[in-house]
Amino acid sequence: MKLKCIISAFLLLQGFFAVAQNAPGEWQPLMAFHHIMSTTYHPAEEGNFVPIRQKVDSMVMIAKSWKKSPIPAEFKVAETRKTLELLFKQTKALQKAVNRKKDDATLMALLTKAHDSFHHIVGECRDNS
Repeated sequence: MKLKCIISAFLLLQGFFAVAQNAPGEWQPLMAFHHIMSTTYHPAEEGNFVPIRQKVDSMVMIAKSWKKSPIPAEFKVAETRKTLELLFKQTKALQKAVNRKKDDATLMALLTKAHDSFHHIVGECRDNS
């Protein structure tokens, strides 16, 4: 039952982001990071760490590119910039752990921190005024 809920939520979010990709003013680096995060974090939740081990370098490059990109007007600039810097550092720590062949529990802890930072940007860093 829990898996069905997770799959349903994932499919709903994919539909939302598919529509959002065509919306004017989309933030391409956010969408790119969402893609890499969703294709690594969700498999890791199920115990499959192959995707993060294979894609961690891409995740770091996308995070680096994202932190250098202009922040759209609908985001709180200072908070977003600070969280993007944190996210980049978290992805670098994750890359280091993968390269040192750390255990799955360590990778999950680091990946979860990056995942939480991503969701902070998507949710809390938006300027809703």
